[in-house]
Amino acid sequence: MIGHKLYDTADGALCATTEQTVIGASAAASALAVWDGPEREVRPDPVWGPQWVRTATDMVIPRDLDRSGRMGVDAMIHRFSAAIGQILAQAGMTSEYLREKRIGYSTFEFQLRVAERPGLGEPVDCHSCVAQIGRSSMRLVHRLVRPTDDAVVAELSQFGVHLDMEARRPSAIPEALAERARTMLAPTA
Repeated sequence: MIGHKLYDTADGALCATTEQTVIGASAAASALAVWDGPEREVRPDPVWGPQWVRTATDMVIPRDLDRSGRMGVDAMIHRFSAAIGQILAQAGMTSEYLREKRIGYSTFEFQLRVAERPGLGEPVDCHSCVAQIGRSSMRLVHRLVRPTDDAVVAELSQFGVHLDMEARRPSAIPEALAERARTMLAPTA
């Protein structure tokens, strides 16, 4: 695992942590340390079904490739980022709503799993669902799927808040939007 901690230089407070689990890599024993950051919360997996919406259809192109010649994580994140707007709009958080109400969707947690990395020319679809709704927060899950065999090649669990852009603070999701999003909730395993 590779871990990072981000500190506020003004007061030394821990602001954020990231951790990556890398399979098939090794490091010198002298480079290893014990991770003393917070434990990652395990989130329930949403079950595949009718609540999942296809939010993007694409193909791996040359600029998506990393040094290994496979689709890079950054290209996957770009696909997931495009999907966010689609699933939020279906839940009622359209670009018009966000602009007029001065609202944003501010992500505070990403949990990314990569099973395999597609190659050049392979088609990829992104499917998204609403996995959890709180008073001001919403968890979205996005799956990058290879449509030729329906294999899930990557999954991103994304937790964010309904953000009041004027106050720069989370704000309650209006009941009409929350109710609409609840109809889109995927059951969990």
